[in-house]
Order: sequence, then structure tokens, then C-alpha cells
Amino acid sequence: MKKVFEIVGSFLQVDRVGVYMLTDLGEIQLAISFDVKKDKVNTEKYRAMNREYANEYLDLIRQDRILSVSNLEIEGISPFIDGLKKVRVRSLIDIPLKRRGNIIGSLFCDMNTNREWTPDEKQFVASVGDILTLALEEDELITSEQRYGDFFRMNEALILLLDAPTGAIIDANAAACEFYEFSIDELKKFSIGDLATDSKALAEVERLATGETLHAVTRQRQASGTVIDVEIFASPLGSPGLEMLILIVVDITEALAAKSKLAEALRQVNVALEEQLSWLAK
Repeated sequence: MKKVFEIVGSFLQVDRVGVYMLTDLGEIQLAISFDVKKDKVNTEKYRAMNREYANEYLDLIRQDRILSVSNLEIEGISPFIDGLKKVRVRSLIDIPLKRRGNIIGSLFCDMNTNREWTPDEKQFVASVGDILTLALEEDELITSEQRYGDFFRMNEALILLLDAPTGAIIDANAAACEFYEFSIDELKKFSIGDLATDSKALAEVERLATGETLHAVTRQRQASGTVIDVEIFASPLGSPGLEMLILIVVDITEALAAKSKLAEALRQVNVALEEQLSWLAK
């Protein structure tokens, strides 16, 4: 679980990531949290919210698929919001966790500074929440084709389902088919390694398939031959006699291009500064 939180914390660059669970008394309990800056996991369970706060919090995460707040200081006054202000939380993004359709807790990410959440960040958190929900409903997932199908159809993230020992693609959602430019039947004929662009990329996805790592930055090819830079997040999903792996694929081509442009701009600034310093020295 720590590795999952490390990946989420690293991707979002937040201060804390964790899971709240609803108790039988109607209170919200901290089940586990990860302090990103201190690289420290806390598994000591304690009451995070009393019944009053819990009811308000549950209402908030029940209204939308994602609860995101960029600046708690300008939010309306409420016991829940005031409670967060007291512990210096300024922004948050939470996703409900469900079992059999009922909210039993949440995945939370928060910061001590204000933060504007991008659509990609919101989609990422929602996808991680879906994976955690699937883990909670694992036995029912395997026996319920309807729930399994709904998960794939309703999710806008790029999702692949692999046979863990072989890396063979068992299933893919519409977003993944559109991204890779293959039909679902065509994708099912491939392994994740077949979509790799070179030996280095193949090694990265093989490490994912075998469970050696749950995160990789690599390159994948589309049907047209176009090479795409991607970041892949993996989550094991097992049951007796069946070991699977859910992959969330994130296109980072534009992010890398922006990073490259920034690096070039900084290089040009450094060159200009060196010229100015040389001129001043003369």
C-alpha cells in the first residue's frame, strides 16, 4: 500500500495521501496515511472525524465523483472545513471508496498550500480510487460481469487489464483502444510487450507485468507506428487461480515537450547571463 501512496504522492506532488474508513459508529477513522515530504507511513488508527464531521464529509464526497477544493480559506464556513483549517490544510482532492455501492471510506490527498487541480490530476485520482474500490470488491468483481463491464466503460482513463504471468492483454476500455488505435479484438491478441518500441521499453513493461515494479515511464507504439511517451501505473488484482494486473496509462508527450522547452529556455537564459557577465567583466 505504501508504494501506491508513493506513486500517487509523487504524481500529484501533494503533502499527504491516505485512506479514511467509516466506522460502525458513524465516525471517520484514519486507516493509513503517507507523509510525502517525510517519506513516512502512519498505520496508527485513530478517529479523524466525529459523527457530525463525518456526515458532512460523506455528503460532500457523495455529491460528485471527485471532491476537489483549491482554497479552503474561501470556502463557506462549516464544521468540516473549519476542522481542516485548524490543521493547516488548504487544498484537497478526495475520491469515495465503495463496497456494493455504499461509501465505506475515501482516498484523500491534501496540501498545506492552495492548489488548482488540473483535469488530468482529477482523472488520475478518480482512476486510483476505482482501483482501490475494485480491490475492496475483488471477489464480487470476478463473479459480476456487469460491474466489471461498467468499470471499464465508465472510466475515461486509459486502462488495460493484463494476465500478470504473461503480460497478455485480457481487456481494454474504449479510451485505451482509441489511444492505441487498435480495436478491442486486436488489442487482445497482443501482450503489453508487443506495444513496446524497443528493448529498453520492453524491459520496463516486463518489470510491470511480473510485479517487479508498479510504476514505469516508457514508450509505447500506436497502430499507425507513432511512438508515444507514457507513464504507466499498475495495480495487482488477484483471485484463486487468476492473477491480473490493471494498468493506467498516461500520455506524457506534451508534459515532456513542455519540460524540454523549459530546459532550452533556461539554457538560453544562462547563455545570455554569461554574455552579460563577460561584458561587465570587460
